[in-house]
Amino acid sequence: MKYIIYCSIAMIVCFGLGFIAAHFIFKQKKHRKVKTAITTVLGGVALMAAVTLCYLGIYYHAGEQAAVALGGSDEISVTKIDCGYFFDSKESDCALIFYGGAKVECEAYAPLMTELAQNGIDCFLIDMPFNFAIIGANKADAVLAKYDYETVIMAGHSMGGMMAAKYANSHVSDIDGLVLLASYSTEKIDDGISVLSIYGSCDGCLDKAEYIKNKVRPKNMHEIIIDGGNHSGFADYGEQKGDGVATITASEQQSITAKAIADYFKTK
Repeated sequence: MKYIIYCSIAMIVCFGLGFIAAHFIFKQKKHRKVKTAITTVLGGVALMAAVTLCYLGIYYHAGEQAAVALGGSDEISVTKIDCGYFFDSKESDCALIFYGGAKVECEAYAPLMTELAQNGIDCFLIDMPFNFAIIGANKADAVLAKYDYETVIMAGHSMGGMMAAKYANSHVSDIDGLVLLASYSTEKIDDGISVLSIYGSCDGCLDKAEYIKNKVRPKNMHEIIIDGGNHSGFADYGEQKGDGVATITASEQQSITAKAIADYFKTK
């Protein structure tokens, strides 16, 4: 939401300054047509910007379970950091950097991060600009620059998985593995990176044709299909448009996912 507010203020200021400049520069009668044209263009740009901001402002919000998970526990501490949230499992030598799906509030993944932390994995849940990982694809830089772990794995859901794959592929020396939740890589993955791919059997949002086409890109990939899981079940943000109906709860799907990722870490 803060990004929407900042951009709205910037848009209003820029439009106002442009209008004032046009008024003073072309206040003479002979320049009225030019002034009208410029004002029309500014108005059109402002309208397009407003529509874009409205689109970006509509997203899936985190639910009550996510809010509870963000509160932490005696075993897991949750800290707000510059790039998102840190789920500290206490004295862990392995970390997971997570990119959420498009238009999904990052906090919605708090329950899954908590499950992973309970399995001994420190988790960095990245807060993306406008909830789009494609805009903040390199935000993992902040984690790698500040923290030192023996094992670091990139992970992401849906569009976040695509961006996590892109990041891992360009940071092979820093990343030890890749986890894709209902996602796939659109570029060939370096042979040195193993991939764990997980999706639900009831997923209605994952483009299966593209998934099948692109799943050959990683040379070393292990696939897990969660029976009864769907697209939104990896987080707590309610039903997603176009998704299938899950036959298991989101909590069950997240527990299965966390266990699979924890087992994957053991191979590193």
